[in-house]
Amino acid sequence: KNVTAAYRRRLDAVFARRKEYVRASSGSCRFDFSPQLDKSFSRGFTHYFLQGRERGIASFDTPKSLGEEMGTMKEQRGNYLIVAGVKPFHNGDGVCYLDEQGRLQGFRINRVDGNKLYPAGEIPRIRPRTRLYRNFDQEFERILTRKSSERKIGIVWELWDTSFGFALSATDEDDNRVVLSFPYPREMARTPQEENLCTQLSRLGNTPFEVSDSLAGKASGVIIRFSGNWFLPASVIADWRRQVIDKLVVARRVTYRRELAVWKPTGHAFPATALTYLGNVMNDAARSFYLEHGLSSVAPAYEKQAVPDAVLMFCKHCLRYSMGWCPTHQKGHSLYREPYYLVGTDGKRFRLSFDCKNCQMKVYGDEGAFFNEELRMKNEE
Repeated sequence: KNVTAAYRRRLDAVFARRKEYVRASSGSCRFDFSPQLDKSFSRGFTHYFLQGRERGIASFDTPKSLGEEMGTMKEQRGNYLIVAGVKPFHNGDGVCYLDEQGRLQGFRINRVDGNKLYPAGEIPRIRPRTRLYRNFDQEFERILTRKSSERKIGIVWELWDTSFGFALSATDEDDNRVVLSFPYPREMARTPQEENLCTQLSRLGNTPFEVSDSLAGKASGVIIRFSGNWFLPASVIADWRRQVIDKLVVARRVTYRRELAVWKPTGHAFPATALTYLGNVMNDAARSFYLEHGLSSVAPAYEKQAVPDAVLMFCKHCLRYSMGWCPTHQKGHSLYREPYYLVGTDGKRFRLSFDCKNCQMKVYGDEGAFFNEELRMKNEE
């Protein structure tokens, strides 16, 4: 909810100032909360390479979400912590921080009293001036658990009298229009009826519609065109309103144009004669497709058959640059001798190499995996 609401607001802001762009969907959205992206799981924010190369595109401290920065630790007294904060904490919030060894630690707040935090359970030992983050906002999560947003499609009502009764129409923002005629006796009312009729027709409840003033181009999205001050009971208007809305929903389904992508076979040849493991061909159907389009050889994917010295990733992101050791952009020098390796928790080692000419980092396949594959093939022989 939080992320999609943030995107919706950004898109609506674009549509408001750039009239050449239009929405792909009907209706407009309203939210009962202010979306805040730093309250959702993330490892921080970055422009990546959109604005050139920058160092802060990796989260070296922890793979978990720190959340929003709240302030710093001031001092500890008895069973509570005193914080110097820029945002207020709430009862039940989750707090995290990096300890002196750089490990992520955290605790839940039992009670908040001003800038005093009373942790639930054991009191953590946090050195002064440590940055504190909130990775669980109790009040914000409570808002998101209930209905907090809705999308409504704008419509305009028109009600007029006929020779045998009345007619009611509804036109939505996509120009779908439904008109129903209702035989009903015309009786003069003792008091003005227009305001009451507008109120009754605007009560659209749980339907996907709402009355839109902007569509009507007038002060009200309900247009009454009577030749007299006719009286219509609220129950009658409610019944007519329901019938027209039901027909409008059906009309929208009938006129809706679903975009379909139709695949058509082509005789165009593939722009190569051979495909290496980088083609990631894992099954027979994919292999047959490439052979039908002119390839003479198709190698299997790396996961299916290990390849010596295989490059698994070509990365614009460079660990040498992130560490300040890039000889091209930073004129820096590493404290460690190459080659470098990425080592997984399962012990797998992935060698790194740096292609400065093309400004990219390469990640090579697990050396142990290739050794094991060779051993397996020898055993089969």
